[in-house]
Amino acid sequence: MSRAAGSIARALEIAGPGQYTRTFIDLGPPLTELLAELASNGSLPKGGHRVLMACRAESGVPASGLPRREGAEALTWRELDVLLLMDGNFTNKEIARLLGLDEEMVTRHAANLYSKLKVTGRGDAVLRAYDLGVLRTEDRETPPSN
Repeated sequence: MSRAAGSIARALEIAGPGQYTRTFIDLGPPLTELLAELASNGSLPKGGHRVLMACRAESGVPASGLPRREGAEALTWRELDVLLLMDGNFTNKEIARLLGLDEEMVTRHAANLYSKLKVTGRGDAVLRAYDLGVLRTEDRETPPSN
C-alpha cells in the first residue's frame, strides 16, 4: 500500500462514521481517484466506501459508482451518511449527534431518502439500498453497547 493510501486509511479510521465527510469531499477528484483505486484492489478501509460514495455523489456520479438503475435517484452525500447509520440501527437522535445535525434535519434527510428510493420507511430504505448496491455489509456501523 502506498504511503498516501496508508495515510488516507488512517484518516478514515480516525474520522469515524459520518464525521468529517465534507473535509474528504473537499479534497476533490484526486481523493476520489485514490479511493476508487483502493476499492478496485480490495484494500479500501472500513468507512472508505461511504466516503467514496459521498465524493461520487457530490460530483454527480451515481452514489454507488454503478450505472443508475431504474427507480432510484442519486442520493446526496449527507443522505448516504444518514442511510448508513440507519442501517446500523442508530436512532434519529443518535444520527443527529454523530453527524452534528439537529433531529429535524435527520428526519428531513430520511424523508428525502424514502422519496428517492421509492419506499415508505427506514427498513425498506435499507433493503432497497442493498438491492441497488448503495450499501454493503462491510461498511455497516453499529451503535456502541452500553
